[in-house]
This record gives sequence, C-alpha cells and structure tokens, in this order.
Amino acid sequence: MEARQITVDPLSFVSVLLHTTCNDLSLSQATGFFISKDRQDYLITNGHVLAGRNPQTNKPLSDTAALPDEVSLTYHVWFDENGQRRTGLGRATEQLKDAAGKPRWHEHPDGAKVDVVALPVANPDVRVTRYPLDLALATTNLFAGVGETVSIIGYPFGLTGGGLFPVWKTGHIASEPEVDYDDSPVFLVDATARPGMSGSPVVRRFGGFGYRNRGGFEMIASSTMSAGRSELTRFMGVYSGRLRDGAAEVGMVWKPEVIEQILGTIPSS
Repeated sequence: MEARQITVDPLSFVSVLLHTTCNDLSLSQATGFFISKDRQDYLITNGHVLAGRNPQTNKPLSDTAALPDEVSLTYHVWFDENGQRRTGLGRATEQLKDAAGKPRWHEHPDGAKVDVVALPVANPDVRVTRYPLDLALATTNLFAGVGETVSIIGYPFGLTGGGLFPVWKTGHIASEPEVDYDDSPVFLVDATARPGMSGSPVVRRFGGFGYRNRGGFEMIASSTMSAGRSELTRFMGVYSGRLRDGAAEVGMVWKPEVIEQILGTIPSS
C-alpha cells in the first residue's frame, strides 16, 4: 500500500504526553513541551506534575500520598520498513531525583509557588526528533485581550487526537492578560480543560487577513505580506489547571516570562 502523506500543524508536534510513576506504579498523566538552551533540551511542565504536591498546600496529590520518582515521555518514533518510512510510539524515562535524592528539575527563583519547572532531559533515541517551542513566539505582535480565543494543546485524561498528536482545546482569555492574577505572573482562561492538560502550551492563533497588533491597532494583511499562521502565532504561557479544585471552568496560565526566568537561573555551558 502506498504511504499517504498528511499535513499536520507544526505545533501539534510540540506537546509531549507525560506519565508519572512511583515504584513503577502509575500516578498521573500530564502534558509538557521542550525549550532548548545551550544545546540542552528542557522539559517544561507544571511543578505539581513532577513533585506530586499541591503547590499551595504542599500536600501530596495522590490519594496514596505517593510521590513521583520517574516521568516517562512518549515520542513519535520513525523507522524504515520494507523501504518505507513508518511511525510508531516509543517512551523514554527520566529520573526525577539525583543520586543525593534532590529534585533534578529547575524551579523559578520564587520557588514552588510558581507552578512551572524545567527538567533537563537526555538526548533522545536517534529515531526521535524533538520539536522545541520557540520562546520568540511570546513576542509575536498579535493582540491578546479579554474574550480573545486561545488554544490549550495537550492530552485531556491522557487522550490523543489520533496517533500521538494532542487535542486542541479552545478557551477564551478570562482576565486582563497584562494584569497579574493573585499577585502572580498568571492570567485566567475560560475553558473546559481536563486533568492531563496540566503543563500544556497555550497559544493565540491568527489564521486570516486583517488583525490587531499588541497596541490594539488594526492591521490589514494581503497576499503579498507574510501574515500566515506560522507568523501570527503568539505563545501565551503554560496551563496549570482549574481554580477551586476544578469546580470552576476557569484555569490558570503562567506567562512566558516565568520560563525565561527559570532558564536564567541555569548556568550557561
């Protein structure tokens, strides 16, 4: 059978399905993505995913009080079979503690109250290609205000959108994104996100002609201008779950600046 060529949004390659375990027993599913610095890839996800603790109370999230000791990352694996290139799924496991029992992930300078961390990960299998998110997308000159649509790209309940590709959940910005919620670098999003989406990248996407820039000015794009999807995608931050133990359909998004601040604590190689 002749191989069928498909078209996939580049950002659908960015999100990574995560599973945390304790002594090989499954604890949770979540989402992450990669950022590269100095030729090292870092897994970006929520601190509560890797620590297994509520960032506000520090209490274990598991009913058994078990805390994760490993996280597995599921990848697209490419291989040749009978002269054709095919795809499959493969997993790589990262230890969450070093030999001294200390967490391997890097926290924000303000500590665990900022629910985003960066975990250095080993080089992947040669058949794996990672797709780090470009932090420069956080500076895209595309307006994002209350009521605007955003996409949360992750794995609700560990579900995929086919193969290993994530599910794109639609939400709307629910608080002034340039105002910090609860004195933290956070804005709110109104979305029916579900468990498993913690750590998902959140983006604002424009795919047509005529848009508003960051200053709120109307911009008119034409076929002679570079104004397609790839250039009008704005990275908005990292989703970290809903308020009030999930009862509210309102979730938190940590702003991109926290990733830059975490990476700034890591010495250059």
